[in-house]
Amino acid sequence: MLWRNEERSRAASHDCRYCIAHGYQDKKKCLMPELGGCESFEVQLPDFDPDGNRLEDMRTEMCDAERIFELLVEYSETPIRGIRPGANPFVLYNMLFTGRDLICPVGLLDADSGRIIDEVSMCKHYSVLPYEGGLFDQPTEIIEQMKVFAEAEAAFKNDQIENMKNK
Repeated sequence: MLWRNEERSRAASHDCRYCIAHGYQDKKKCLMPELGGCESFEVQLPDFDPDGNRLEDMRTEMCDAERIFELLVEYSETPIRGIRPGANPFVLYNMLFTGRDLICPVGLLDADSGRIIDEVSMCKHYSVLPYEGGLFDQPTEIIEQMKVFAEAEAAFKNDQIENMKNK
């Protein structure tokens, strides 16, 4: 395999040193205590009426990585004007956590997810496969990871294109 180090941190999928060097960790809420972040943050969250209109009042809640995932599921089941049901989780994440309460998404990755994203990204970028041989020589798990990655990427791009058409 191209990447042998199995002890990679969640930061492997993003160069956190860049944020630290430029002082961005002071502007973003980092969920990685090992890099100077905190395990949880107070975040302001929007509420919506039954028609999906955003209400002016916001609620404040302490959020850790697990709660952020719960909120994404909760909001994905909530009618929100401008966001279709079952929308890509990145759309909801951007709506909730990139405004005033910017939470860096790197801290949401566990080591395995970060490794998979890294491997698939590297394969795509360098047009190589992780194991010798052709596509059918790769383990089934690798092929499945590549398919899931490609589907998520395509769904995100389709959402972006649809949003541009609607504007």
